[in-house]
Amino acid sequence: MTKTKADINFEQELWKAANELRGAVAENQYKDYVLPLIFLKHLSERYELRKQQLIDAFEDESSDYYTQDPDEKQYILIS
Repeated sequence: MTKTKADINFEQELWKAANELRGAVAENQYKDYVLPLIFLKHLSERYELRKQQLIDAFEDESSDYYTQDPDEKQYILIS
């Protein structure tokens, strides 16, 4: 399985955001900011995985998603 590269490096962005919040947020409220960022990272990884599965299915003739039409592929990926 290939790992796709996102437009931004989430690990660096999350680390940078966590460092910026560290001094400005009380320790007991830190989780309120960090957990949504972790959840967003999880959603992003799941999205990229599913997108790659769909791209692979476009080429598999036995798949319900098999198509050679670029417009149809784009429609499926953004739906």
